[in-house]
Amino acid sequence: MMIEVRIVTPHGIYKTFETSILNVDTIDGQRGILPNHIPIVTMLKPGVLNVLENGTDRNYYAVDGGLLYYRDNKAELLVDGILHSSEIDVERQQTGIEKGRQMLNTVTDPAAAEEIKKRIKIRENRIKVAEMK
Repeated sequence: MMIEVRIVTPHGIYKTFETSILNVDTIDGQRGILPNHIPIVTMLKPGVLNVLENGTDRNYYAVDGGLLYYRDNKAELLVDGILHSSEIDVERQQTGIEKGRQMLNTVTDPAAAEEIKKRIKIRENRIKVAEMK
């Protein structure tokens, strides 16, 4: 038995596939979902989506946060952003982290500072996932 997975971003459907296990980072910690799992709705934090696509191919994705809805062996991930490990430009992410840290030194608005910190964490997560190839 497999889980049907559909990943949706603000730009539309990113990908659909089947997997025998769905591993995600949630705000409550890591979750492993197998077929016939009880229904669940949970918030995703910036982290790793680790799946065995089509029963054979291990794939890693950097998720920027979002929502996971699972029921009846169907999982829908509504994500802010997502990149497969092979799509991640590590140099670009490192440059973004450096620029973010520089901006933190000059920003005075606490809300803006929190947003910059969030973007830095997302970029750090992407680098971590890129290394999982």
